[in-house]
Amino acid sequence: YQLQTLSTAIGKLKNLKEFTIHDTLIAILPEEIGLLENLQWLNLWRNPIKTLPSSIEKLEQLEDLILNENKIEYLPPEIGNLKNLKYLSLENNHLSNLPQEIKKLSLKKLVLTQNPLQQQTIDDLVQNSEIEIIIFNDYTFRRYEHNTFEE
Repeated sequence: YQLQTLSTAIGKLKNLKEFTIHDTLIAILPEEIGLLENLQWLNLWRNPIKTLPSSIEKLEQLEDLILNENKIEYLPPEIGNLKNLKYLSLENNHLSNLPQEIKKLSLKKLVLTQNPLQQQTIDDLVQNSEIEIIIFNDYTFRRYEHNTFEE
């Protein structure tokens, strides 16, 4: 038996700090996930999730967001409001573009490997964001002093 839905009651777990759910049939996350105001670590690895609810922006304490091996086609612009997010991993999804708001994040590491992203999207991130490390396929870009990147 594989879990197919995540109950809206998840929003009642106000003190939850870490949440992992993987290898399910959950394709849609309820908006109530945004009520997890103390959540710091969210791992939604290997599910058929296509996007995140806009309520994701309410996860103000979130530091790590792992969305590897889903079916994510786009990210909501509200993701740019996650001020404490340090690590975002989107490996092996269906992203062809990223919202401009992602550049507002102060990420230490962004993993985008195995996504059909346009090179222009990666170039824009490298040039116009404060993200310290960007991993995309065979490339690792590291930001050094004076906002320079090195492959």
